[in-house]
Amino acid sequence: MARAFVWIVMAAVILGGGYKLVELATADPGMMLGTAMSEPDNNNKVLLQVVVPMLLWTADPAPLTPEGEPDYQAWLDSHYILRDSAGTLIPFRKGHYKSKNISEGEAGTAEFIALADLDAGQDYEMELIPLTGRKQKYLRKFKAEALAYSKPTYATNY
Repeated sequence: MARAFVWIVMAAVILGGGYKLVELATADPGMMLGTAMSEPDNNNKVLLQVVVPMLLWTADPAPLTPEGEPDYQAWLDSHYILRDSAGTLIPFRKGHYKSKNISEGEAGTAEFIALADLDAGQDYEMELIPLTGRKQKYLRKFKAEALAYSKPTYATNY
């Protein structure tokens, strides 16, 4: 009887441990995006620069304008959501393949760099939605202050 109990306990530990390992192995680790912020300018504004990776852009491309061109603003408005501490939306605008604080080499295979003007020292949060219509969302909270190019992780938010 004692042996059966030991086997039952061992089986429960093995199955529980296996379940936990699968859960950890398949957990969403978040998403890293190349990001930089400039030093505050004379108006106390910080330029936020976030890479739009080519793979992210091609996975859920922008709608087309009547002229047949990609509508970059519509894409940014639905994928890169930036809010200040009061919840006010801060619009991004399309930059080029490099920016004030991100070189072409650092940006890698960027489609472009998204830019936004922030008030220095204020708190913000950015939500990244890689594919519209899906539940995946990622969130990063930060303070607007000078930041050399890095790839911070946007945590899962779903």
